[in-house]
Amino acid sequence: MNMNRWVLSSTIALVGVIVSPFECQAQRVAEPVPQTAALGSGPYKAIMEADPGLNGFTVYRPQPLAALGAQKLPIVTWAEGGCINNGSRFRWFLSEIASHGYLVVAIGPIGSPKEEVWNSLPARPGRHA
Repeated sequence: MNMNRWVLSSTIALVGVIVSPFECQAQRVAEPVPQTAALGSGPYKAIMEADPGLNGFTVYRPQPLAALGAQKLPIVTWAEGGCINNGSRFRWFLSEIASHGYLVVAIGPIGSPKEEVWNSLPARPGRHA
């Protein structure tokens, strides 16, 4: 093995050893919340829905839309990496964004609640529980 390749391999291994104790791991939801439940801590509760006009996408929006009046919503598009086609995998995160007055369009149809993930790290100073 030449020296450059050895240095690169060693650096990658060292970074993995240093970073891995700090990585945040998503946890599976033990008891799924019904998919029709409104979520989010923003001024609006957000719902997840499959819009018939957007086949193959999942929409997260504030509920009810009438509460927004004539206000236009900024749009956030979400494309999950890793070739996973599940628009509800990060429902908790995307609902949180929508609850603050955003329209979120995620690639993929609504999937199984068993595939939803959320972050269960304990609260610490300066971080909301």
